[in-house]
Amino acid sequence: MRRIPFTTWVTLAVVGFSTLFVLWVVNPDGVLFSRSTPTGGDLGAHVWGPAFIRDELLPRFRLTGWTPDWYAGFPAFHFYMVVPMLMVVAVNVGLVAPLAVLAAAGVVAAAVRLLRNRPTGWVPGLWALAALTVLVVPVHYGLAMKWVTVAGLVVMPAAGWALGRLAGLPFPGPALTGAATLPFIFDRAFNIMGGNLMSTMAGEFAFALAVSASVTLSLLGAITVIPAMAKARISIRFNDTHSGASLSEKVVAIAKKHGGTALPIVSGEPFLTPPGEFSAIIANAVKAETGVDPEPSTTGGTSDARFLRAVCPVIEFGLVNATM
Repeated sequence: MRRIPFTTWVTLAVVGFSTLFVLWVVNPDGVLFSRSTPTGGDLGAHVWGPAFIRDELLPRFRLTGWTPDWYAGFPAFHFYMVVPMLMVVAVNVGLVAPLAVLAAAGVVAAAVRLLRNRPTGWVPGLWALAALTVLVVPVHYGLAMKWVTVAGLVVMPAAGWALGRLAGLPFPGPALTGAATLPFIFDRAFNIMGGNLMSTMAGEFAFALAVSASVTLSLLGAITVIPAMAKARISIRFNDTHSGASLSEKVVAIAKKHGGTALPIVSGEPFLTPPGEFSAIIANAVKAETGVDPEPSTTGGTSDARFLRAVCPVIEFGLVNATM
């Protein structure tokens, strides 16, 4: 058995501690392993998605389709992330029992061999086997949803380490790039734009998965590729001091200045319901039923009330969580 260098132990300690710290934060009271339904921000709505793919779309060999579940119907997964939802389905469904037993036995045998021989890359190999085990055994739907939701955050320190390793940084560079993901993960400067903990808990977990994947894959040869054309999609959330038309004009002008083009699509105009009789009625009702004085606020994510603001007075109210 080969002797493990001290630098390897230090790297394992730094990256391992960073990973376990993130896991500890996202798993208060063991919620990741309880059969509860995840919610918070938009996450409660995303719980619907993988089940719709599993029960309605995949049996028809489709990844997108029309659903009547909200509004008067809407095109499911024409705009929202499909791959993370497929990951939830894969973890939830697993393999049929006979194949699962054979696959599990193969995973155990491979893990024992890696631990005995410890070839180059044996640690990532163990992580890969652990991930394969999750995909082999069927998992409760709520657990699968929560595990995929936090996966991007939990593996981000390891992804940072891989970035430093692939970049050829000397020790302790790779370990430090892994630990350097923690300030980003726990950055509280934004809570909806994706990648950090607050955005992930608000339902934008696809971004954290993408960040972890991109910081690793960016150095696997992609840096030498020069595409013939590049496209980007941006989302601008604005208040009532702006309009969709004025912002569209600015975006088009900026793109033109740099030799590009832009096609703005305005999904809705912002609104502001000023304090008055309507808001007082809502506040008094909440106070009477809950004993809580609601706080008027315009923070948080977008409101579906913007689609009704032109036909009637609107106010959106509800519980506050850590991300809204």
